[in-house]
Amino acid sequence: MKPTTRITSLLISLLFSYATTRAQENTDTYLLNGFFLRGAYTSFNKAMLLNWDEREVMIDQGKKMISFGAGYAYKPDDWWGGLSVSTNFAATKLDHFGLNKNVSYGGSSSTDIYLKYNDINYSLLMFDFDGYIFPFDRIPVALTVGFMLGSSFQSYTITGDTDPFVPNANGPKSLNMFRYGFVLGCKIIPTKFISFDFEYRPMEAYSQTISFSGYLYTKEIDGVLWDYFSTRTVTEGPSESMFLMGMSVHF
Repeated sequence: MKPTTRITSLLISLLFSYATTRAQENTDTYLLNGFFLRGAYTSFNKAMLLNWDEREVMIDQGKKMISFGAGYAYKPDDWWGGLSVSTNFAATKLDHFGLNKNVSYGGSSSTDIYLKYNDINYSLLMFDFDGYIFPFDRIPVALTVGFMLGSSFQSYTITGDTDPFVPNANGPKSLNMFRYGFVLGCKIIPTKFISFDFEYRPMEAYSQTISFSGYLYTKEIDGVLWDYFSTRTVTEGPSESMFLMGMSVHF
């Protein structure tokens, strides 16, 4: 087991133990009030990166990330709803891949150079603004509706650019981009001190122009398999779909 996995498992175990102890103290209410900490798994079906030339590009790579969050929730005793604000951070590594760079040699002649993207780190820092609705008086379930604002951060190294006519793309890159999206989900709240979160988080593109990648082929280079993609640029399109499953401990 990797050190990061052991640390994550330990933190989740401590949070669960604390929540269980607190839950035994009071099981009469399940109000969402006060500060909370959350640990969760967040998965996505595609990865949106900022390319070396600062264009958005969607890569067909689905991943799972461990995310951590903290926030504050408030629900008055006699209300059927409440509000919360929180911050969430998640990080993962993407698989290396190859992506084309179209090069024109004056006139109508052009060719594609396939760049290699290595050591790809990808992370998200998001701020959530949520509203809670309790549709049933005696069932400890709340529906969640909200939106999120933040940034994604990417770093990677590019090799393989042999284009002599425009700026060379080779070398390390570190980029970030503004992100926003929406939150739709529910909370199961067995006690006042713990809730289980299930959320669908559709993300929106940063601009109206996106390059979508399409798988071409896999090639072995020096014993390493590389997936190569081509790109097509569209004026509008969907972004990632993210799913979150986690547990919050309320203080």
